[in-house]
Amino acid sequence: YMKSPPRFRLYKTQNAHFVSESVTIEAAKAVAISNNRVYLGNIKVDGIVYGDRMVRSGYSLDGPTLDKFPFKSNFIDASIGDGDEIVALQEYADRILQFKKNSLYIINASSDAEFAESEHRYKGISNPGAVCRTDYGCAWVNNHGCFLYDGKELTDLLEEDGLRKVNKDAW
Repeated sequence: YMKSPPRFRLYKTQNAHFVSESVTIEAAKAVAISNNRVYLGNIKVDGIVYGDRMVRSGYSLDGPTLDKFPFKSNFIDASIGDGDEIVALQEYADRILQFKKNSLYIINASSDAEFAESEHRYKGISNPGAVCRTDYGCAWVNNHGCFLYDGKELTDLLEEDGLRKVNKDAW
C-alpha cells in the first residue's frame, strides 16, 4: 500500500533523456553491440557528420531501448578533434575497440559509464574489412603489422621475443 502514490511520471525520469532531444541517427559507418547496448560510430545527426564521435543506445525504466540514440546525453568521445575518423567498432570482453585510421582506442564498456582505457598509435585501420573477431580475441592488420587483442593485452603477431618475424619492407 502506498500512502501517497505518484500522480505522474516525467518523460525524462522514464526515458533518461528529454523529450526535445533528438534520438534519431541518420547514418552510421560503424556499429558494435555490448552489454545490451548498441554503439554507433562515425555518425550523421541533423545533416552534420561527426566522424570521431560515438553514441550508445538509450535505456529506460522498462529496459534497453536499442532503437533510440539520445545524441546529447549518450555520446562517447574517446578523442575528438584529432583529424581522424572512426572506421570500425568491435566488441570483445566488455571492451569496445574503436578503430580510427591512425590509432586504436580501447574503451571499457563494462559499466554504465564508458571510459577510454588506452590509446594505441599506429594500430588503426583504413578499411573495416581489416578487423575480425576470433575465438582468441579481436584481430586486425594494417601497414605496420598484424595484431591481436585478447581482452587483457595487445600483441603484435609479427614479433616474437622483441624480434620481428617479417621484414617491414616485405610486409
